[in-house]
Amino acid sequence: MELHLMIRTVFLALFLFSAPATAQVDPKAAVEELLAADRAFSTLASNAGDPAIGLAAMFDKEVIVPSPKGNVRGRDAALALFRENPSYKEGKVGWAPVRGGISADGTQGFTYGFLS
Repeated sequence: MELHLMIRTVFLALFLFSAPATAQVDPKAAVEELLAADRAFSTLASNAGDPAIGLAAMFDKEVIVPSPKGNVRGRDAALALFRENPSYKEGKVGWAPVRGGISADGTQGFTYGFLS
């Protein structure tokens, strides 16, 4: 019986030492990196000649946008709706991410802020 317990203990120790170590993620640094990337994208989008470039990145391909004509479905249809507006060509889009969050394992994150 003692030998059986010893074999289980050795097996358990080998299992624990062979398991891959999880990478330690510095949450604050990860959020700052995410915010920096979002700010850089915002700058590129706000300087683009086509305001829809900034909006396109925010729209899922299945987006639904309400309009006076009724709901518009899909990214291409939503962008076409914006381009139909007479003031579209003079428009600019930009946003300022102010905060964010990151998952415990560092693989997912989000930002939030102000859109203009």
